[in-house]
Amino acid sequence: MGNMPSQHALLHPHLASMPLSAALAPEMRAALSEYDPKAAIQRLAECHLEDVFSLPLLCPNFCQQLREEVQYFRQRVEGEGEISPGLLLSSRWYLYQINPGFKVLFDQLLQEVLTQIDHALIPSETHQIAYHQAYCINYEEDRDLSLKAHTDDSDLTVNVFLGIPGFEGAELLLLEPTPEDVAAGTPRLEPGVYKGGITEYHHRAVGTAVLHPGDRWHAVQPLKSGSRWNLIIMAMRNDKEWKRTFYDETSVQLEEKAKFLKKG
Repeated sequence: MGNMPSQHALLHPHLASMPLSAALAPEMRAALSEYDPKAAIQRLAECHLEDVFSLPLLCPNFCQQLREEVQYFRQRVEGEGEISPGLLLSSRWYLYQINPGFKVLFDQLLQEVLTQIDHALIPSETHQIAYHQAYCINYEEDRDLSLKAHTDDSDLTVNVFLGIPGFEGAELLLLEPTPEDVAAGTPRLEPGVYKGGITEYHHRAVGTAVLHPGDRWHAVQPLKSGSRWNLIIMAMRNDKEWKRTFYDETSVQLEEKAKFLKKG
């Protein structure tokens, strides 16, 4: 963010030009190659709530190297005094700022894979996902440990576990609040206050993605030990003109926030 370089020397130079097929989980490649990929994706997916699914999306080796790349970038820019602020979390690391090649890769992922998954799992939608942003977040000691209840600025959120296996806590909470819970805005999850349902999701398998609509309330429990890294892809449908530029405008706002925080 701010004055960060648009491109820097990569720890894994091949990542930004990797063919999409090499980044995909073998199970996903197999499903997409079947005669009826829609049915294959439906068989592959696990349903957690009526509109929340998980399935293997990215190859574990790609995820590990992507995480290492973001950690390497974070170490470098923070050493130079730069800041990459998030909205609800203190930091988010935009892949397209690390190297423009990631934009090409994730454009392909959206167009060739995520649109098919969306069509298979959410068939009632008539407008396809078309605009997106991708960034990494993490939970670890002396950084972000949890995340309050919220919804996303997306029509579809794809949350991919990058590692590191062995962490404790930081469970994803998928919420079903009652009208009473949201009468005053954000649900309060304290015992005796929250009336709705909670489904806990544990990130276990590297490369597995959780998919849910952006308006699904969710939160993250406090991390107890270790470190959890995730790739977040937010996507908008092509049903309204303002969505076409929304993520670009958000990026500009966060750049201004980074400049302000650096001056402070």
